[in-house]
Amino acid sequence: MNEPAGWSLPGADSWVTLRTIPFDAVAELSGQPPINPCFAAGTRILTELGEVKVEDLAIGDRAILAEGEIAEIIWVGWRDMDLTRHPVPSLVRPVRIAAGALAMGVPERELTVSPDHALYFDGSLVQAKDLIDGVVIVQDHEISNIRYYHVELKSHGILLAEGAGAESYLDTGHRGVFNNASAPLILHPDLMQMRRQARSVAPLVTGGEELAAIRAQLHGRKLMLGFSVAEAPMLALKHGDALLPPSESSAGRVTFTLPGPTRDAILCCPVFVPAEVDPASNDRRLLGVALTEIMLDGKSVPMEDVIETGDMHRRAPRETATWTRGAARLRFPPHTKTVTFLIAAFPRLWRRAA
Repeated sequence: MNEPAGWSLPGADSWVTLRTIPFDAVAELSGQPPINPCFAAGTRILTELGEVKVEDLAIGDRAILAEGEIAEIIWVGWRDMDLTRHPVPSLVRPVRIAAGALAMGVPERELTVSPDHALYFDGSLVQAKDLIDGVVIVQDHEISNIRYYHVELKSHGILLAEGAGAESYLDTGHRGVFNNASAPLILHPDLMQMRRQARSVAPLVTGGEELAAIRAQLHGRKLMLGFSVAEAPMLALKHGDALLPPSESSAGRVTFTLPGPTRDAILCCPVFVPAEVDPASNDRRLLGVALTEIMLDGKSVPMEDVIETGDMHRRAPRETATWTRGAARLRFPPHTKTVTFLIAAFPRLWRRAA
C-alpha cells in the first residue's frame, strides 16, 4: 500500500490491492519515450546446464528456448537504475509477476522484468506494462534501485525466464543505454520501432482486440485463483492528525461533521486503475471517488470551490461525475459545520475470498 504518512482507512486489511496516495504522487506518463526491456537481477534463465541467474550468464552459454530450440548467447547487457533520480520512475519501475499469474505453474516463481519487457502469448508478444492488474502483476513502488539485464541471441527469440516465455534482447538501436555497451549510440524512437517490426520473432501487441483477449484470459485466471472485483466504499477526512469517519452515510451520500473551526482537510479514499480491474478498459488513470455534487451545511456549492483543481480529473467524454485523483485537498469557508459528498461511484478493487 502506498499512502500518506499518518493514516490508513478502516477495513483496509480485507482488500488485496487497497492503495491510497497523497495528492502529489501521480505522474502523467503519456508521450514518454520507450525504455529498453530487461530482466531484473536474480532472474533464472533456462540453459543447457539448467536454470542460471541472468547475472551469471556468459557469452557462449546456450539457452533453451520456449519451442525447445537451443540458441547461443552472444551478449549480456546490464544497467543500474536509481529510481529516486529518474524523472518519471513509473517508466522503469520493475513489474513483478507472481508465480502462476499467467497460467498454471507459469511463471514457476515470481518473475521481475522492466515495464517494456515483452512476454510470449500464443504467437504474440505483450509488454508487461500492458498486463499490470494491481494484484498478481504489479509494479514495485517500494524499491529505489535495481540492476537490469538483457540477454542477446544471434536472432530475437523466446527465452524461458522462471519458466515463462519472455523475449531476448532485440537491438533496436538502444544498446547505448547499458553500462557495458561498446558505443553510446541511441537511435530515434521511430527508427527503433521500425527495427522492432522488422526483426521481432513475433508481432508486438499493444492494443486492440488481441490485447483485450489476452487480458481477458488473465482476468479469468485471477477469478480461478479466488479473486473478485468489488466496490470499496471507504471514505474519511483527515484534519490535522485526526482521521474522521462519516457522521452519516447512505447510498451515494456521505456527510462529515467538521470539528470546531475547520478551514481545510484531506478527503481520503482508495485509488484504482480501471484497466487493472476491467480487461476491456484502456483507461489507465489513477482514480479515487466519483463525485456529482458537494454540499456545505446543506447547500450545493461548485466543486472547484472546495477541492483543489489539481486533485480532480477532467471529465472524460460521457462521464457525468468528477473523479478525484486520490487524496484530495479540501478548503472550507469559515464556520462550516458539515460537508456532504454525493457519490456516483467508489473505487473498484480486487478482493480475495476468505
